Amino acid sequence: DREFESAENIFKKILEIEPHNSNAIYNMGLVCKVLNKAEEAEKYFEQVIDKVPQHIDAYYNLAYVFFKERKYIEAENSIKKLISLKPDYKGAKRLLIRIYNAQKREKEAEVLLKRELAITPEDSELNLLYGEILFKNGKYKEALEYYRRVLKVEPENYNALLYSAISLKNIDKFKDSII
Repeated sequence: DREFESAENIFKKILEIEPHNSNAIYNMGLVCKVLNKAEEAEKYFEQVIDKVPQHIDAYYNLAYVFFKERKYIEAENSIKKLISLKPDYKGAKRLLIRIYNAQKREKEAEVLLKRELAITPEDSELNLLYGEILFKNGKYKEALEYYRRVLKVEPENYNALLYSAISLKNIDKFKDSII
């Protein structure tokens, strides 16, 4: 944290001298983000976007800060703007999936997940996310398939192991209740 606090002081000094320096403003937003100063980070990222409307990294980081602060509508607006500017921005659709999921908009998350998994079927993070959605909806067998995909790539993935075990246990309980 000390390094980031030092960076914060340096960027403050730069901004005193050059208050319109968009690189310094953006970097100040990043430093505030790391230091968990969400409101300040939001302010800096919004300033950058005002000055440089095509600054895609600022949109992503603003959306991320909004997401962490549970400001889901703002996060969704920011990430959708980013996607409209650069549809293939790494991580943007994953963040949008997480935003949908956090708002309990599983159907929208599921549609986007299926589309992304069609492109990268071995992606552990996407498989885990899809497994979580299926698990939350009581679709344990289907969830298990996605957890197994994760475990093929990451055999020690804690969440995939844990939810696989719980899914198997729930599948057995379901079998017992039918018999």
